Amino acid sequence: MVALLLFLLHACAVCEFRFCSPKQVLPPLSLADCPPGELMEAIKCDFGSFEKMKEKIAAVSVGVQGSGWGWLGFNKESGRLNIAACPNQDPLEGTTGLTPLLGIDVCEHAYYLQYKNVRPDYVKAIWNVVNWENVAERFQAAKK
Repeated sequence: MVALLLFLLHACAVCEFRFCSPKQVLPPLSLADCPPGELMEAIKCDFGSFEKMKEKIAAVSVGVQGSGWGWLGFNKESGRLNIAACPNQDPLEGTTGLTPLLGIDVCEHAYYLQYKNVRPDYVKAIWNVVNWENVAERFQAAKK
């Protein structure tokens, strides 16, 4: 859990996310375990199901060689959700044109203390702390 909180705090420093405070990133006490409303409908439309989306993001994130990020992003041109990976600290928007909605930091500093070199376990645990309300807000803003 410590590694997950470190990941979330690290995400605050990522300029691309434009976070104002850790409060936006850290999950609320009444954390929903799945995306609300329109975001869930878009996930089902673009990936088939929430579980399939999680599997695809996990595969992309675990597959990053070395340091990098796995992303759920919004493609403004197509109006669809996409999954992408960026090596190192390469910006999602600048390299793919996607608007970032959810990022998974797969640099070792994000998970090594708790998960050692078992990146798949770390990525699987991420879903326990995602603030879906915040991701849904980002989705609504990206659609404008």
